[in-house]
Amino acid sequence: MLLKYCFFLKFNIKYIDNVLNYGEDFVKKLKYAILLSMSAAFLIGYSIFDFYTKYNELEFQVKKNYIKTQSQLATERISRKYSELINSLEKKAFVLYKLGNKSSNEETIRLILKNSYKSSFDFIGVVNADGIGIDSEENKVDIKERDYFQRSLKGETVITEVISSIMMKGKRVQIISVPVKSKDRNEIRGVLFGVLEEETFFTEISDKVPPENYIRLIDSEGNYISYSYDEVTKVKATDNIWKDLPKLKFLKGNKEEVRKNVSQGKCGYFFYEGDRKKLVYYEPVGVNGMYMFFVIYDDYLNKIKNDALRISFKFSLFIVLGITMAFIAFMLYRSEKVRELNKSYEKIKDQQKILKIALSHSKIVIFHYDIKSQMIDVENTLYYSGNINKFLVSEFTEKFIHEESQEKFKNLLLKIQKSETAEETLKIKNGNSFEWVQVDMRNMYDKNHNISDTIGVVSDIGKLKEKDLLLKQALEIQQFAAQKYYLKIKVNLKNGKISGINGSEELENIDYTNYIRLHILSKAVENFSELQRIFSIKNIKENYIEGKKIPDIIFAIKEFKKIIWLSAKFSFKEEEDKSFVTIFLEEKSKEVQLNERAEKDSLTKLYNRAAVVEKIEEILNNEDIAPSKYIFGILDLDNFKQINDKFGHNYGDKVLVETAEILKNNSIFRGFWGRLGGDEFVFFFLKNKNINLDKFFYSLIQKLAREYEKSGEKIKISASIGITENFDEDTFEDLYTRADEMLYEVKFSDKNNYKFYKKQ
Repeated sequence: MLLKYCFFLKFNIKYIDNVLNYGEDFVKKLKYAILLSMSAAFLIGYSIFDFYTKYNELEFQVKKNYIKTQSQLATERISRKYSELINSLEKKAFVLYKLGNKSSNEETIRLILKNSYKSSFDFIGVVNADGIGIDSEENKVDIKERDYFQRSLKGETVITEVISSIMMKGKRVQIISVPVKSKDRNEIRGVLFGVLEEETFFTEISDKVPPENYIRLIDSEGNYISYSYDEVTKVKATDNIWKDLPKLKFLKGNKEEVRKNVSQGKCGYFFYEGDRKKLVYYEPVGVNGMYMFFVIYDDYLNKIKNDALRISFKFSLFIVLGITMAFIAFMLYRSEKVRELNKSYEKIKDQQKILKIALSHSKIVIFHYDIKSQMIDVENTLYYSGNINKFLVSEFTEKFIHEESQEKFKNLLLKIQKSETAEETLKIKNGNSFEWVQVDMRNMYDKNHNISDTIGVVSDIGKLKEKDLLLKQALEIQQFAAQKYYLKIKVNLKNGKISGINGSEELENIDYTNYIRLHILSKAVENFSELQRIFSIKNIKENYIEGKKIPDIIFAIKEFKKIIWLSAKFSFKEEEDKSFVTIFLEEKSKEVQLNERAEKDSLTKLYNRAAVVEKIEEILNNEDIAPSKYIFGILDLDNFKQINDKFGHNYGDKVLVETAEILKNNSIFRGFWGRLGGDEFVFFFLKNKNINLDKFFYSLIQKLAREYEKSGEKIKISASIGITENFDEDTFEDLYTRADEMLYEVKFSDKNNYKFYKKQ
C-alpha cells in the first residue's frame, strides 16, 4: 500500500511543479487546492478498501497469535512447576546425605522428613540402597522393584508417567525421585521420592488458564493425563485423544496431520466444530513426551479479534491522515521556496561556466559515463580532436584508447558498474600521440539508491608513469623467466618436517610450521587468521585422514614492496609407507584474482550478494526463458546467534563453512547457491519435473539439523527455508520478498521446515 501511495504522491508532485512554474495566480492556486483535496480523499478511501480486503487474513492471524501465546504461558508454568519440585527434592536429599550411616535410626529419619516436608507433594519418602525405608506419613515402604528407584539408584532424576498408586488407594499420581548421595557425592546411599496426585497438581495449572480457555494434557501414548472444562471433568484411564480425534468435525487441519506432528515433536493448529467452534494449538511440554492441547472457543476469540482490529483500523486511519496533512504542509512550504530555487539554479549555471573555462586551461578532463546507453560525454577536449564530445563506448575505445590499454579500460567500466569507485592507469590518445593518464571513476546515487550518474576524472601523469611501467614490466619478465611457480614444498605429515623445496630433497630437520610462518604468513597482506588455519599442519592432517581435498586458495603477499598474488594447491601422496603433502604456490595475475574474489564469498566460497543479484537479474531479463521455470529460496539457520554468542565467532564461521559444504553436495539441480551475509543463504535452480521438490527439501533440512558442543554445552542447529517460483516480469526484489514472506511463516511456526509460495 505504501508503494502505491508514494507513486500517487510522485504523480501529484510532478503536476504541482508544472503549476508552480507558470505562476501563482488565483486560478492556478484553486486548481492546486482541488488536486490536494482529491488526493486526500483518494488515499483515505483506498486505505479503508485495502484494510477490509485483508480482513480475513488479519482475523485468523490475530486468533493464532493469541492462542499460541496463551499455550506457551501454560506450558512454561508446567515446566517451571516440575523444575521447582525437582529442586525441592534435591535440597532435601542433600540434608539426608548421611542416611547410609543412620539407616537403623528411624526416629532421626522421621524427624528429617517431617521438618523438610512441604505441601508441594502429597507425601515424600526415603529408602536405603536396598529400596526399603519410610515416608512422611510414617509408613514403611518397599520400592526396590520400582523402575524409578532402580534408575535413581544409578544417579538419574526420574519423573514417571501418570500411574495408579496403591499407596494412594488407586488414585492417579506421578512420582519424582532423586538419588541421595554421600557428602563427597561419590557414593549413592539411597533414594528420595515425592508423590503428586494428578488431579490436585494439574488443577492448580488449569486454574490459571483464562476464561473460555481450557487445556488437555496427554502422555506419549495419547492417554489423557488431565483436562479442564468450565466444569471439572474426571479423567478415565481409558480416555485417549487418538480415539477422540476421528469423531471431530475438522474445519481446518486433519487428524493425520495432528498425529504426524505429535510423533515428530512439532507444534501445530487445528479448527473444529463441536458444541461450539473451537481453535486448538498443540505443543510438547518437554517432560516424558507429554503434549499440551490448548483449546479456546471461537466466539471468545472473535471478541478479542474485533477489539484488536478496531485498534488497528483507527491506527491506520490516523497514519493516512497524518501523511496527508504532512504532504499538504510540505507543498505549502515548497511553494514559498520555488523562487529561491530558481535563483540558485541561475547561480549554479554561472558556476558551471566558470568551471568549463578552468577545465579548458588545465590538464584535467571530466567525463560522464551512461551505463544504460553506454555513452561517454566528455566535458572538455584537451585530449580529443574534433568538435564531437559524445561517443559510444566501443567508438571511444577504438579511437582514443591505446590497444595495450583497451582491455584495462573495459575492465574499468565493468568495475564501476559493481562498485562506487574504480581507478586505472591508461594510455590515451592526445592529438597524434599517446600519453599516460590516471582515470578515476565514481558513481552518484539518487534518493532511491539507484545510480543517477557516473563521473570520471582524467589526470595527466606523463613520463613518470611510463618509467614506472617499464620498470614493472622488466621485473615481471625477470620473475617469470626465472620460475614457473613461486614455491613447491613437500612435507612429511608424520613429523611435520619439510622433505623438499622446489624439487630438491636434500633437506632435513626444517620445521614446516616455522617455514610457513616466516615465508608466507608473515608476508600476507590480508586474511591472516584464515591463512594460518588453512596452512596449519593440523588442518592438513585432518583433511588427509578424512579423505577430503583441500580447496585451492588465492591470497596476496608483500615481497620487496610489491604485492604478489598466489594460488595454493594441496596434493596428498603415499610413498614408502609414508604420507606426504605437496603444496604448489603459483603466481596469479591481479585481474584474475579480482574477478574471482568479486563473485565469491571469502568464507564459504559461494556466490556473494552482488554476484547472486547480477546472475538472477541476467536470467530473468532473458526473453528466451519462459516464466515459472526457476525456483528461488532463502535458507536461514535456526539458533545460529546462540553459536556466536556462546561459542564465539570463529566457531560460528566453522558452522557456516560446514553448512556451505552440505549445500554444495546437495546441488542436484542446474543452478547455484549463494550467501547474502551472516547465516542467510539463497539458491536459484532450474526446475526439473523428474525431481520431487518436497522430498529434496525435506532431505536437505534433515542433513542441516546438527548438534554442536563446546565445553560440555550443546546447541542444536537447524534450517528454515522460504521458496517461490519466478513469474512474468519478476525482479530479484520480487523473488526475495515472496521467499522472505514464506521464511517468516516457517520461523513463526516451528522452524526446521520449508514452505512454498502459492500464487493467489
